[in-house]
Amino acid sequence: MSHSNTEARPAGAAPKGSLTPPLPLIHDDKVKKWQGSVLSRFFEAFEVERRCEMRVHQCPARAGCAALARWRVLRGLAKAWEGFKESYAGLTQCELMGPRVTGDWSVRDLIAHVTWWEEEAIKYLPLILQGLKPPRYSEIYGGIDAFNAMMTEKKRGLSLGEVLGEQEVTHRRLVEFLQGVPEDRFCRETPFRRRLRLDTYGHYRIHGEQIRQWRQSRLHGRQFLSPGDVGETTGGPPGA
Repeated sequence: MSHSNTEARPAGAAPKGSLTPPLPLIHDDKVKKWQGSVLSRFFEAFEVERRCEMRVHQCPARAGCAALARWRVLRGLAKAWEGFKESYAGLTQCELMGPRVTGDWSVRDLIAHVTWWEEEAIKYLPLILQGLKPPRYSEIYGGIDAFNAMMTEKKRGLSLGEVLGEQEVTHRRLVEFLQGVPEDRFCRETPFRRRLRLDTYGHYRIHGEQIRQWRQSRLHGRQFLSPGDVGETTGGPPGA
């Protein structure tokens, strides 16, 4: 006659030998509802990521796979974006607004600058996808520097809160647009990929590094960085 070795466990307890901590017994309906909502969102996000990975690994030609190419570009953009935001994380409002981070620009000015080039990307990338050539900045504004000067004046009156609000809204619009771009447009270096890099993730890295060097220079008593210390402050396509 066989006997089961299974020991009775309290409800919610983890199996014997398991490294998983026991689930707490929750009797409050509101807390249970909240916990269920959190778990639902977590598993929904996990499922999206799982499907993305499955799609990539099931691709018959991984090296040139369109799905993999877009995933890599969007992942690189997300990492560069987080790196840019981390470059000024922890600064006070006065530090964000103080001039001479690069030239006369403050961190707040650089945030606004990165945002208006994202707006330019949103404006012109659809044209490039259609095979059209965007107008040259030299013909419209007298050059990229002139365009940046014009936009600097346009954004000068915005508060820090308004600049940060525009930043979040514009970046969200950019990501939503890119998620709708056909995967094959990410496969190789094209005018689309080039303009995307120059106006977004390549641009984030330039100005994130300028802010980091500025913060480091303050520790050593230097007053400011010139634009040439790290890279150009201008965004946009070269020769525009």
